[in-house]
Amino acid sequence: MLLSAVGAYAAQQKYYFLYEEGHEDQPETSWFILDREAKKYIPDSCGDDELTVKNYKKSGNTETFDCYDSSSFSHSVIMKKNDKGQTVVQISYEKGKANGRKIVCGTEAEQNKYWEEYEAKNGDGGSSSTSGNPVDKATKKVKSGLKSGLNKLKKKK
Repeated sequence: MLLSAVGAYAAQQKYYFLYEEGHEDQPETSWFILDREAKKYIPDSCGDDELTVKNYKKSGNTETFDCYDSSSFSHSVIMKKNDKGQTVVQISYEKGKANGRKIVCGTEAEQNKYWEEYEAKNGDGGSSSTSGNPVDKATKKVKSGLKSGLNKLKKKK
């Protein structure tokens, strides 16, 4: 029984970005895959990036590791569970530092639900908004376009 629990924990996991702490009303559109067993980290990007995980440590509810592209340092990742049991991720481009934004992660279903609630509250990205702020309009359209593109890529796999 213990071995199956360890195997399930070590299996490849995909973390979907839900929102940045303090900005719960602005859903995120990104994800990454962490394969603890193979020591691989695959970020959401246009390329076929597959980074190598080094310096992996787990202590209590915190995991830390560095990501490398070949032999070059890319970024550090700190993952912690919050009081709701959600995974909070910080990505820092300075080795070993915890200075990145705190992003709450969840499942694909949770990310889709967040977007549906956001779009229901704020109108969809294709409609003309009554908001007078052109930056808000552009941001909403870009996020909607990114989400749509990611969903199309997922369907191809």
